[in-house]
Amino acid sequence: MPVYVYVYWPNGGREEVKTSLFVKSSSWDTETQRSVGTGLSDLELNESLNRLEQYLLRVFNSSSSVEEENTISLEKHVLTCFYRVKRDKNETLLSK
Repeated sequence: MPVYVYVYWPNGGREEVKTSLFVKSSSWDTETQRSVGTGLSDLELNESLNRLEQYLLRVFNSSSSVEEENTISLEKHVLTCFYRVKRDKNETLLSK
């Protein structure tokens, strides 16, 4: 099953984004929000989730305002954390 990240903004809004990470539903602990499996893929998943959590906390806590961070897509932050790039069609040379 896909793993999502949810952010609840102070203004009451909520944003969700797929992380492109997957976990077996039988291995997922809803309380800790981590895999309880002991295999290599479970350990790698938990490490990725820890990295993502720390990255998002650092980004949002270091910003001067929540409104400023709301203008930057949560999806872009998730992709940046995992060194992925998503290009907007308008940012490419062949968009016209």
